[in-house]
Amino acid sequence: MKFFYIATFCISLLGAWPTHTANARGYSNPFNSHKTDGPEYKNKFFEVLSIADFKLHMPEEEAISIIAKDGWTGGWSRSGSIPPETIETTGFPFKQGKDDSITLYRYRTFDTNILKIYAIEYTRKFDQNQNVQTLTTKLIEKYGEPTNTELSNLKVVLQYSPDNKMKYNQNCISEYQRNQIQCLSYVNWLKGPKFTITVLPRSIEMVLEDEGEALNHQTNIRTRQNIDLNTLEKDTSEGIDLDF
Repeated sequence: MKFFYIATFCISLLGAWPTHTANARGYSNPFNSHKTDGPEYKNKFFEVLSIADFKLHMPEEEAISIIAKDGWTGGWSRSGSIPPETIETTGFPFKQGKDDSITLYRYRTFDTNILKIYAIEYTRKFDQNQNVQTLTTKLIEKYGEPTNTELSNLKVVLQYSPDNKMKYNQNCISEYQRNQIQCLSYVNWLKGPKFTITVLPRSIEMVLEDEGEALNHQTNIRTRQNIDLNTLEKDTSEGIDLDF
């Protein structure tokens, strides 16, 4: 059944490029951006997904083993970066040859105090232009039908997420809007697990991320730090002799 859906989507996608007539998937002019609503993916999909053997929430030690085994260079060790107290927001890319790069963003766990991976950014570059249509079809065959697709003359964007409507929510764009109660679901989706692939003639870019899990640990760590600070301040105040 999965093969049927993938094959159907690929055939539809192939039909999007050569014609200016809208088809069943809603594609028309191949030189304009088009969007489709596909299947929604549960957390298990993102947990087992890997890019170059790296996975979400993988311990840093396991990632370091893969880095050494597969010959990645640069990254944290070359940058001299300090491990994050909570969440790493600055990326330090690892290189493999001249065409591949990967950036692993780390977060510290509240309960075990170890570093794990919450976002993976991967880029494969090409020396010459590739056929975007062919690359897109191969990626869909590999990962399945995307939740949302954007198609233009310049690039194709495939996104896999738990909700096929949130990406095009126009009511929660600004920071002010996102602070409103009606945008809570959108904010949770925005920070939740997603897999995005951008296909260009000269590169394939992938982002696998789950910022929400990292933020949960950050919140717990900061809460604990505040409790410890308040306890320290209380103990210090109780020891003061007000002899004036």
